[in-house]
Amino acid sequence: MGGFYININQYYKGQKNEFKEFARNENRLMLIAAENVNALDEFAEMTEGERAEYIDDNSHIITYPKEKEVFGLPTVHLYIKGTFRDYRMRFKQFLIDHYKFNPNFNLPKTEHVDHLLNKARVKDCFIRMILLPGNINTAWGRSYERIVTNLEKSKMYKNMYLLDYVLVLKAIGFTFFKKKDIPQSNNGISAAASKVLQRYESVFNLKLDQRKKDIILTYFRAEIDYMVRKRFYDHQYIGQINKELDEVQVLKHLKSILVDLMYGASVYLDNHSTKSPSLTNDEYKCSNAEDCYNLNTFLSNPNQTSKACTVHAVLDPQTYQGYLKIKIEYGCSDNFAHIEEFFHIAIEPVL
Repeated sequence: MGGFYININQYYKGQKNEFKEFARNENRLMLIAAENVNALDEFAEMTEGERAEYIDDNSHIITYPKEKEVFGLPTVHLYIKGTFRDYRMRFKQFLIDHYKFNPNFNLPKTEHVDHLLNKARVKDCFIRMILLPGNINTAWGRSYERIVTNLEKSKMYKNMYLLDYVLVLKAIGFTFFKKKDIPQSNNGISAAASKVLQRYESVFNLKLDQRKKDIILTYFRAEIDYMVRKRFYDHQYIGQINKELDEVQVLKHLKSILVDLMYGASVYLDNHSTKSPSLTNDEYKCSNAEDCYNLNTFLSNPNQTSKACTVHAVLDPQTYQGYLKIKIEYGCSDNFAHIEEFFHIAIEPVL
């Protein structure tokens, strides 16, 4: 190590900068939990980013993202199995081995090694580990994490979980609302969500356009509503759900829709309709992020010249669960032949 060691403050700076970069770049995805190494490899292949490099006794995984260094520090990540108990000691050794910490350094009790996604929600997954001040970690554990975990009686298991708009605030070291501090009324919930959005923009030094503000604000309203009323929905947008969408030219919006769905945010499909913008907004979330990855990879192919896109929502009339059927019409740059491709994105209503 050449006699050069970094300290906890320097590590915190690098960790915060990494999450700030995530918030500033809406096309960047961050994995926070994975079922196994195969899921990590799948994420790496889809995003051309983080890849599993080393695994030890099935208790932890160390990954090396494509960018070896960000802001002067390595971007090596540690994922630990939710059932593994000695994660503090393992994280300390991780800092020594990969972040140039002095082998004799002491990790103060005031600093907590934390599972970015509450391990009680995904016990059988490998979860991204971060360092947090003890008071911040305790505040999240006593409020948001305890409430959300208790509400999830029937969990939706996935092979990978992505960072969302709420948990990135935790990662940066800011607290969320306690349930007792949130007003029970719709107006109170909306006001609380607006305060979180202001904090989000301020912390990350963002100047969001109105579309992005609406999407993030909707997510905050739904999440706070979930904490208060045990149902994840945005009270400002509840309305009749259309069983089928009109065919519309939505290619220019499709990228932003994919990013929002992959981030864990809900989308209002009729907001993207150029034919009937006055229709009731219908809120949906993605049931399978892999569908979004596949389409995103297709759209990023430089050998294709996309021409048009049409979307139908094919939904069960009882549950309204189903999928977006997306048809892309394009020409290839080598022969300009007209080609049609069909994709399906599993969705379900947020109610």
